[in-house]
Amino acid sequence: DIRCQQVIPYVMTEDVIRDGMKPRGIANQSQVSCHLTCALQMLIHVTPLLRDVLIEFWRCNENGSGYLIEMGNFFANAIKEDQEALDPSIIYDSIEEVISINSNELGDAVLALRRIVKAIRRDFAEMDLISDLMEDLFDGMLVQEIVGIKDNAQRIKSSARRLTFPLALAGNFSSLEEALRHATINPIHPIKSYKWGETGNYTESEVHTIELLSCSDKSTIVNGWTTFKRLRLQRVPQFLFLHLQRFSMVDGCMKQTNEIMDVPLSLDISPYCDLLSANESSMYYLCGAILHVLDLKEEEGEENGHYVSIALAEDTWYFIDDEKVVSLENKEEKMLELLSGRTFNFAHLDNYRFTTVLATYCCHDKKYLNDEFFNKLRREFVRKNTQDNDEKPITLWDETLVGRRLRVRWSKGKFYSGIISKYDETTGKHTIEYDDGDIREYKLSKKTIAWE
Repeated sequence: DIRCQQVIPYVMTEDVIRDGMKPRGIANQSQVSCHLTCALQMLIHVTPLLRDVLIEFWRCNENGSGYLIEMGNFFANAIKEDQEALDPSIIYDSIEEVISINSNELGDAVLALRRIVKAIRRDFAEMDLISDLMEDLFDGMLVQEIVGIKDNAQRIKSSARRLTFPLALAGNFSSLEEALRHATINPIHPIKSYKWGETGNYTESEVHTIELLSCSDKSTIVNGWTTFKRLRLQRVPQFLFLHLQRFSMVDGCMKQTNEIMDVPLSLDISPYCDLLSANESSMYYLCGAILHVLDLKEEEGEENGHYVSIALAEDTWYFIDDEKVVSLENKEEKMLELLSGRTFNFAHLDNYRFTTVLATYCCHDKKYLNDEFFNKLRREFVRKNTQDNDEKPITLWDETLVGRRLRVRWSKGKFYSGIISKYDETTGKHTIEYDDGDIREYKLSKKTIAWE
């Protein structure tokens, strides 16, 4: 994919990942924490780049504390070759304290995912390398248009804004593509009470989108104008998280708006984009989803609900329900039935309604961080640790120092600057690459040095 090579040139290899193995389940210890288990499964299997950044952060700070370090440790355990369900207790307390998501209370899986990603971005904001990566993964640009139609005139008021994470779409359509089309191309729900001034920051022209008139609600006409809001994708991220709003408040209770909604395995976004360069691919591919599950044998209510997830690990789809992980290999048709809500039975769930509330698409096959990026990442983590711990004495002269800058005293008391590029565990020596090009090996504990 040419676009991926240009936008993210550092994600090419898969040397540290075991995504080809069966995913591990996550224990639902409180019996109401399924919203958190699904959010974590999305981060583990759908966005491996972000997962691996957190794992590397933990490796560089194993003796530290904080929810980012604990999350990195948790993710490292998640990709180990072990089929025992993961114990999430090591991170739930921190998540509750820092992000205000309580694992002992009912919650929304999509909201939990959004808040976790937002917190990670906030706490890595000062690290340019990770900020750039997060921008490539999640950020896009939208053009929001207010469109007014009156007789033979059309007015458009445009404003650009960042693509929200996740992008919310109305769930009362028969397919995801239809929901996306009505949000971007042909909106059918007018804005009530919108008033156009005689002059303003808008353009006026002859009507070209006649189909809007046939869909308009005449009771919403204000001063002869029928007004709609529509979105146009201007720049798209690697991952497109689509929040399908399938529930609405009816008589004080949350009710499902539509029982059947088809979710495709691939999505061509070109009809919904203003511009796509020759180097950009318009094809996105499903890589994960979160489903709301309703037990039809019980009365519908706030507590009669559960979340499960579906994730792609290498070439195999998996259905993940807390501790239980079921392979969907050679069951693609069944998976599509689950996503659309056309089936009521799967695995251990009998007579349940499945409703997709989040569908995640990637613009290419999932990529992985290579050694070059990891080396830059380690240096940035070490540099941050050095700034945070300038007063802390060095007690371990090992590989944890790789990436740190220092000055080494030579003869006649003169210091020369360089960077620690390597550690040899056999000899106990570090390799120093000096700024003037010279390369030397030392036992640093026996040298006079100053950290930069």
